Amino acid sequence: MGLHVGPTTGEKFITQNFILNLLTLFNSDDLRERDAVKNIVHRIYSKFTFHRSFMRKSLTDILLHFIYETDHRQNGIGEILEIWGSIINGFTVPLKEQHKVFLSRVLIPLHKPKNMVVYHRQLVYCVSQFVQKETVLSRVVVGKILKCWPVTNCQKEVLLIGELEEIVENIDQRWYLMVAVPVWSRLAKCITSDNSQVTKTNNYLVNLGFNNLNYDPISG
Repeated sequence: MGLHVGPTTGEKFITQNFILNLLTLFNSDDLRERDAVKNIVHRIYSKFTFHRSFMRKSLTDILLHFIYETDHRQNGIGEILEIWGSIINGFTVPLKEQHKVFLSRVLIPLHKPKNMVVYHRQLVYCVSQFVQKETVLSRVVVGKILKCWPVTNCQKEVLLIGELEEIVENIDQRWYLMVAVPVWSRLAKCITSDNSQVTKTNNYLVNLGFNNLNYDPISG
């Protein structure tokens, strides 16, 4: 599909119905088709600014449906989050309240599904964008991620440790001290894990925490 047309011409064909039908294709089993849809949605969002609000709402509705009304087997969540990553990147500071609501009511609950691994990379990028724009959000994000911590899913545990690492790397010492206690409480439990990958990833985050505190665990 070529979108080499201006908004005036395109609005005759790029309607809200067209967009809704296009977004349903994200559930395709074909990765190539989903990738093509993602690129088309990117272009429509970029060119047809009068559709942006509607597109954000429609993309949010798909994510909410996935979180609360499905068995978490829907395709295309990673691609949709990739689009959201670009949108969030363009948010101005200070962030609007509606954007913070999206973080807490959509992005954070996406940490709960067991199959989070298929879209976690894109999810981390979206969340880290929020933390980079307003570091104060790190406290909320860390607290809610810790509440989503798995009991027996080691693969998911490794992913969440990696996400905490991403957040810690993007905040300064002042903000790190505000999240240090709950983070270290969780890390202390991970140290005793029977899974070597959990322990290895956990140890890296422990060392990163020491560096953030300018503390040498050997010399004290």
